Parts: sequence; C-alpha cells; structure tokens
Amino acid sequence: MATLVPAAASAAGPGGKVVDVLSGDAKAAFNEARLLFAKQDFAAARQRYQAAYDLSKEPRVLYNVAVCLKEEGKYAKAIGVLQQSAAQGSKASREYVERVADTIDTLSPLVATVTVEGLEPGMTLEVDKEVVAPTPQGKFLVDAGTRVIVVRKTGFAAQSFTRDFPAGERFAFTAALAPLPASLTVAAGGARDASVLLDGRVVGLAPATLSVAPGAHEVVVRAPGYREVRRNIELSSDQENKLDVRLERDRRTARLRVSAGDQDTIAVDGTVVGKGAYDAQVPVGEHRVAVTRKDAEPKLLEVALRDDEVRDMRVSLESKKSGGVPAWLWVMGGAVVVGGASTAIFFATRPTEFEGSTPGTLNPKVIPAAGGFR
Repeated sequence: MATLVPAAASAAGPGGKVVDVLSGDAKAAFNEARLLFAKQDFAAARQRYQAAYDLSKEPRVLYNVAVCLKEEGKYAKAIGVLQQSAAQGSKASREYVERVADTIDTLSPLVATVTVEGLEPGMTLEVDKEVVAPTPQGKFLVDAGTRVIVVRKTGFAAQSFTRDFPAGERFAFTAALAPLPASLTVAAGGARDASVLLDGRVVGLAPATLSVAPGAHEVVVRAPGYREVRRNIELSSDQENKLDVRLERDRRTARLRVSAGDQDTIAVDGTVVGKGAYDAQVPVGEHRVAVTRKDAEPKLLEVALRDDEVRDMRVSLESKKSGGVPAWLWVMGGAVVVGGASTAIFFATRPTEFEGSTPGTLNPKVIPAAGGFR
C-alpha cells in the first residue's frame, strides 16, 4: 500500500500551501500536530489536526486527520473523513480532490461495506463501541476483521452481533429492535387492600410494581366501600412511571337488618358480626350473609342492595337430624367460611323495604335456591 504523508507544506490549493492559509490558534494547532506526527504519536496528532480544522474550516487539514487515522489502523473512519473533505469542493482545488479520490481508492480494499435496512428515527449504530453515521441508504464502512455491531434506540432492547468481515465484502442486515417493558408503580391511599386492575385484569394489591408493555393502558384501583379510581395512562420504558391515587369512601349505602335466633351466629361478607340480630349501614352492591348454629342446618344468603334501600331479613334455622360439627363450616379469626350450605339469592326490586303482609318477611319475588328456606 502506498505511503500517505500529511499535507503540511507541499499540498497546494487556492491560497497556496496549507500552513500558509492558517493563522492564529489554527496555525499553532497545525504546527503542534506536525511535531506529534513526527514523533509517531498519531492519536495526539489527529486531535490537534482536528482542532486546526475546527478553527479554520480549511478542508485540506482533514487530509492530515485521515492520514493519522490510517496510521492508527482505522481505515473506515479515514475514508469517511476524506469524503467529508472532498465534499467541500468550493474550497479545494481540482488537484486536491483527485488526490483525495486516489487515497480513498488506496484504502478501500482494507474495508468492508455494510448495509442496514429498517433504520428508524432515533436509532444509532455502533461499531466496536464507536458511533457511526450511515448514509441515507443505510450504508457504512467497517475495517476488515472481527467487529461488534450494535443498534440502539431509547426504550428498546439493543440488537448486537459479532462477526468477522473479510476485506472487500458487502454485507447486509435488518435492524429489528424489541421494545423494553415499562415499569409501573401503583400506590393507593385512603383504603387498605385496594385491588389494582390493568386493562381489566386484577394484577395485585396496592402498592404494586408492574412490568408491562409500553403504550396506552387502563388502570383501575378499587376497594370495598370505596369509589374506584380509573385512569388511562401512556407508559414509556425510558422513564419512571408512577400512579398515586387516593380512594374516597363510597357514600352510597343501604341498610341491612338480619334477625335470627338468639344463639344463631351471623356473618356478613365472611366476617362474624354478632349473634341473634344485625342492623347496620353497608355499601350498596352484593353481600353474602351466613347464619349458623352448631346444632342446625346453616343458611347462606346472597343479597344485592341498592342505594338507600332498607332490607329486612328474618332467618330461621332448622335443627340438624344428626349431631356433630358440619364439615362445611370453619370459624377462624372472627371470619366464617361456608361451603355447600343452603343458599337463597335475593334480587332487590326497589330501594325500599320489603312489601308483604308482615314487616320483615321476605319479598315474594325472592328466588330460593335448592335446599333454601322452607
């Protein structure tokens, strides 16, 4: 390969020799670079030549930058700098442009040409940890040998591969980046054990940290007796996503009154609330009432209450034919769990107390389940 030398005093063009058209700090940097090049400190010389160009914008100085890159074994970058220099045709002589073209021809057998397809705005290319700028057609040069190519974009997993590139080879690949998951933290104040729903699916209790696909999502936070909070949010994987909500009590209530035997245990929504009778304001909606006694058949009732409704329930248990503790009943920590019990389902038909000849009797429209009230 032909020996390349810096255009110090011999390369002429408009204005004469390179050094003659420089002045001030640009000329000082150029002369420092010449001394460093003579000492074969090519990296330091390149930096000072680059400084001289930045100060003067004299395109012929870039030739010296390219020579230093060639001495460092960075042939692809040297060709790129030479092409940049030749592109400034109005400031360079025809002779200089031809010299640049000859130099590029000399270096071209030492590189491979890579074409990347599918590049999108925001993507960056790295070759051996250095950023490269492809042409609008997605082409760039790499030095022959083993190279690590990485495609990056904020919010996406990097695409990386290591490959040996023979000199003169033409290689093409497609950029295909997968989006990184977004992290979302949901916190809820004002209520305990608030459920978090993401796109209609329960994903846990607040506070909850979720890993989800970036983009638009619906988050719902709800707790019994509280008004649910519903938010539409746009999640990004390149930032911290937080949703803090405060739940307020649902002021819509109904009154539930349950009458049973003095020794009958009453549980509402799985929690024992007393014996014999229960009278309290409860949130509107569906509730489960269990009435039990050790020596009687249990009854499990489901009732749907409307806003401001008063519901009277009179429950009588029938004695069991055989003794023993029923297998369906467990009472632990003040909670009752019922399975296989007689069930009746009540559907509210109006937001007032029951109709009927005797106050407190069941509404004629109640639909008893098999084995229910007799």
